[in-house]
Amino acid sequence: MRIRTKFVLIMMIFLFIVFAIMYLIFSQISQNRAIENINNHINTAVKFKAQNIESLLENYKNITELLAGGVPVIQYFDTTIDHKTREKNFKSRISNSIKINDAITRIRILDVKGIVTASSHEDIGMDSSNSKIFLEGKKGTYIGDLHFSEFTGEYVLSISDPIYANGKISGVFIINFAAAKQLFPIIADKTGLAHSTDIYLLNKDHYLISPLPYEDKILERKIEPEQINLCYSDHIENKIPEMDLKELMPYNNYLGKKVLGTHSYISLLKWFLIVEVNEAEFMRPVIKYRNILLITFSIILILSLGVSYIFSIFLTKPIKRLEAGVQEIINGNTDYKVATKRKDEIGHLSRVFDDMTVKLNKSQKELENHAEKLEVQVKERTTELEKKIDESKQQRHAILNVAADLEKINVDLKAEITERKRAEEQIKKDLKIKTALLQELYHRTKNNMQLIASMLKMQSRSIENRSLAGISSIDFLHDSFDAIINRIKAMSMVHQKLYQAEDLSRINLKEYIKDLVNYLMMSYHIRSETISVNLELEDVLVLIDSAIPMSLVLNELISNVFKHAFLNNAKGELSIRLFKDKIDFINIQLSDNGIGIPKDIELKNVNTIGLQTVFNLIQQQLNGQIRYDTEKGLKWHFKFKDNLHEVRV
Repeated sequence: MRIRTKFVLIMMIFLFIVFAIMYLIFSQISQNRAIENINNHINTAVKFKAQNIESLLENYKNITELLAGGVPVIQYFDTTIDHKTREKNFKSRISNSIKINDAITRIRILDVKGIVTASSHEDIGMDSSNSKIFLEGKKGTYIGDLHFSEFTGEYVLSISDPIYANGKISGVFIINFAAAKQLFPIIADKTGLAHSTDIYLLNKDHYLISPLPYEDKILERKIEPEQINLCYSDHIENKIPEMDLKELMPYNNYLGKKVLGTHSYISLLKWFLIVEVNEAEFMRPVIKYRNILLITFSIILILSLGVSYIFSIFLTKPIKRLEAGVQEIINGNTDYKVATKRKDEIGHLSRVFDDMTVKLNKSQKELENHAEKLEVQVKERTTELEKKIDESKQQRHAILNVAADLEKINVDLKAEITERKRAEEQIKKDLKIKTALLQELYHRTKNNMQLIASMLKMQSRSIENRSLAGISSIDFLHDSFDAIINRIKAMSMVHQKLYQAEDLSRINLKEYIKDLVNYLMMSYHIRSETISVNLELEDVLVLIDSAIPMSLVLNELISNVFKHAFLNNAKGELSIRLFKDKIDFINIQLSDNGIGIPKDIELKNVNTIGLQTVFNLIQQQLNGQIRYDTEKGLKWHFKFKDNLHEVRV
């Protein structure tokens, strides 16, 4: 194959490979950048909308709680005030609330039997005793799912809250908020998103609860995109935080179109916020960029081939002339001159070749004369060489000795380097542990301060409620502060046990229960001959994040026994049992043989800070189970798994 052909072929292959690599790289970069941009835009939009929805629901909840606890609503149940005055004040409050917030469409008051006694609409006297909004509203603030209101002709969210008057529940306060006023506009806003983006809400039963441009069958259309299963897997089964979003996932939506979608979970109402963008529209700018890139590289390839061909002609012509001259010299014509007039490297090469031929002839004659002299010198040099070989052997032995010494020094040096590396690793490890300890100390101190502030706030509300009810607060204040001191002491004992332990993340629950019982007996001046304590405890280690709520639960239940179970210094027995079952649940059984409680009282509904704290901490923070028995005193049994948190130090 001729040089010209080889050169053009090599250039073609080289340019094609470069073009293919560049095309793939730029194509992938453009696609990745497009995906990254749309990921950032959509994930930011989803996160922002989810936060707005949750903030809106929390705002609705706060408005309901504020109005339910307001003076006009509480005074509505005060029979010492004239009925017309109470009704006038309540209607004035309704009118002002609707004027302030145009999302409020309906306000009602239901008595404890579920009968509407006051309303902004003509439904007074209606029996709503079996409605979920009433039943759940008696227990606490409840947000109902989106539904259609026949009274206002709108899709609304109903929120209920119990009304407490004179220290007991007197009724339920219910507000309807129109979804079209604030909720639907949040979802419909597509600022910063592509025109083809679809954003919609599904309730926990997968029914559409927000309008789409081509679909307005609210609460009629059931949609089950792949994002629903992914959302369940992420946020419910794997317990990923609601705002921790994933990258866009390709799938076919409920209309059969290919889309890229993501999701967010609204845990307050178990809603699913789905965002989908049309895949074809997303890929259109990427395909356009690829086509422009393909045309550009094709033009560059054609121009490069033309330039390569012209350059190959210019390069090979003088080489051929040089080849012919060299062939003459090979044939024996050593006087032949192959010089060319070119001033480039090839012309210089031909002139150098001519000089080499002249010098070669001269050198050949000199070599013949020199060969004779060389034979004599070889004999002389052979004798000298033998002497030098003997000297080199002696030098070799000396070098081997030096090499042995160097090897030993090298081994010692490696050992020293290894020791220094080990010391450096230990220093890094100690620094990492100290940093983690400082972070953990800050984290735990912050959490405990927040918990203490919450307990003080709850106690303050209880004192305020008693003050509003006209009940003297002096003794109650004394008891309240004693209870707060005991709760803080219970938490501080957890930290005391933690700092005494080798593992800074866990405490021994057995030793903690012993110390807590002894402390509370001294705090309430309990003598062992009056109330005997029977402890049956196994060695169980729990993480600090589980130990804090557990300490508050034990403090409340043991304190209740010492304060209320045995009246007039009656003798009795308190039993506490701690063990782990076969499926790794931590079980605590606490029982007394005191006066107990009446069977018709449901402890879950008793409105005391202590008992409400017990149920909330076990069921919500520890994700555990609790039950009690009122036969022969009062028996508590609760269990939980210590797997909601992780070791941080």
